[in-house]
Amino acid sequence: MSEIGMKISTKAENCIKSLNKDYYGKPALSTSQIRKFLAGVNGLRNQVQVLKATGEITNKLTDEVVMEIDYLKIRLKYQSKEKNVRDFVDKSQMFQLIDQIGDSYKKFDQFCMYVEALVAYHKFEGGN
Repeated sequence: MSEIGMKISTKAENCIKSLNKDYYGKPALSTSQIRKFLAGVNGLRNQVQVLKATGEITNKLTDEVVMEIDYLKIRLKYQSKEKNVRDFVDKSQMFQLIDQIGDSYKKFDQFCMYVEALVAYHKFEGGN
């Protein structure tokens, strides 16, 4: 899963199903852990949508947005000190995907959809 590609749903489902499980067989990653990252992604996505609507972004992200994407990676690294978050980061290949975005609006949009799909499958699989 080096690139997000067309099978976002399948990749997200496989990732969540492969996560460490708790005593009840549900993903050990807590909802608050995954939602904290989703909140950062959604905040940045909203910012990008505003810039796109005003014409400041077409196919390439601004340098400021690229820096904010890199900052998402830093925040996720900090969260990765927790075992279950690290498991999620490794199995979702989140760091590699963030690195692949570069200044591409399309890759950023696909990344956002992938993160949303991960949260949806986490909820579906009974994440606590």
